[in-house]
Amino acid sequence: MSNVEESIDVAVPVRTAYNQWTQFEEFPRFMEGVERIDQRGDTHLHWVVSIAGKTTEWDAEITEQHPDHRIAWKSTDGKPNAGVVTFHQLTPDTTRIMVQMDYDTEGVVETVGDALGFAKRRLTGDLGRFKELIEGRGVESGAWRGEVENAADQGHIPTGTTATGAGASTEESSGGGPSTKAILGGAAAVAAGVAAAAALKGRSGGESETGGSSNVEESIDVDVPVRTAYDQWTQFEQFPQFMEGVERIQQLDDKRLHWVVSVAGKTTEWDAEITEQHPDHRIAWRSIDGKPNAGVVTFHQLTPDTTRIMVQMDYDPEGIVETVGDKLGFAKRRLTGDLQRFKELIEGRGVASGAWRGEIENASD
Repeated sequence: MSNVEESIDVAVPVRTAYNQWTQFEEFPRFMEGVERIDQRGDTHLHWVVSIAGKTTEWDAEITEQHPDHRIAWKSTDGKPNAGVVTFHQLTPDTTRIMVQMDYDTEGVVETVGDALGFAKRRLTGDLGRFKELIEGRGVESGAWRGEVENAADQGHIPTGTTATGAGASTEESSGGGPSTKAILGGAAAVAAGVAAAAALKGRSGGESETGGSSNVEESIDVDVPVRTAYDQWTQFEQFPQFMEGVERIQQLDDKRLHWVVSVAGKTTEWDAEITEQHPDHRIAWRSIDGKPNAGVVTFHQLTPDTTRIMVQMDYDPEGIVETVGDKLGFAKRRLTGDLQRFKELIEGRGVASGAWRGEIENASD
């Protein structure tokens, strides 16, 4: 099983970016190899794609759609593939689009192409062309604003998918896994597993400051039900049990946390606000003073007893020690370690030590 992921920031409002993406029949304008897409009703698409000089076709179903947030789909025949694209407001006029793919390689040509990173480069190219299209136009060519609820589990991975192991970076795939033919054929930008949501890096007042920021993301599969994993994660004051350097977290109320963290031998403190929380799905936060950082953690059911947790964080490295550490990948390794310790904690315990099941809506939406 292989996976590939990519993101891009486009200089248009989130509504504009999302609306343009719903114009599926226009995908050939920016997706390499896609000859034609026919929309057959609100939730069904027929793909015609050129792959290595051959034309292949398949039908796909939109399994989940939430305006300005998320579109998920899976193939219903032909080449197996499934995916999610998510949209995240960075500023009123800037949107991050995130895509990730999970697929199986078939044959020597595809295997070699995968090893050489062809799928990654094609996905990057598709997103680059989408950016040029929507920024050049400035407005969407159309829109579909309907809601499609995931019949399987309101945003969880379709039944029949298999986990790809700790640290994998996929959310959704159909049984058997997507073929690289789907990817190299130009379905790259849409055959996805999960895009763990883009963290909105903001200071007090919600202002995003993308200049100089760094981004890190990681995922892990834990052998507990999604509700158990999510419930344990809501126990913020227990984060020091698995987060390296976190000395103390004090929950001030349902939405505010006070962090005390050791960074490069120094103790630093800040307050953070939970900006969005949906049980068994998503928790997003941002700092409101002190060290600028923000992030999102999402939870995805792989099987009734296996959950994929995906984390993405944006932050500003400060000072030479943090900047050098950032270049050497220290933040990535620390996040990997934190998730591994969370896995050991919750699998060893088997049940959550507590839970908060409230909803917090993103005020910017």
